[in-house]
Amino acid sequence: MEPALVPTLLINGEIYRWLETPTHRVAAQVVLHHEFVHYKQWRDKVFPEYAFTLQPVRSADDLQDRCTKKLHAERDAYHQGCEFARAIGATSRPHMRTAPRPR
Repeated sequence: MEPALVPTLLINGEIYRWLETPTHRVAAQVVLHHEFVHYKQWRDKVFPEYAFTLQPVRSADDLQDRCTKKLHAERDAYHQGCEFARAIGATSRPHMRTAPRPR
């Protein structure tokens, strides 16, 4: 029997530096929302579990399928992040370009 997966949200600790200024705070909110979308995708089985976990690849077709599902999950999370940013009043992206980068 496979062990049950436990949902875990891993965030680079550098994101706390983003909270020091209002524009970077918006970037941190968008990043956290993006990751929360992935959690909901997994929880609600929007995409197969293998789109969110590392598992052995069985064939080239398997790899292609996993890459496609992961791409779709990322695209969906990106679009939901854009909607979230607009909803909280972030109408441009300079905060994303100037936010401190994780080391």
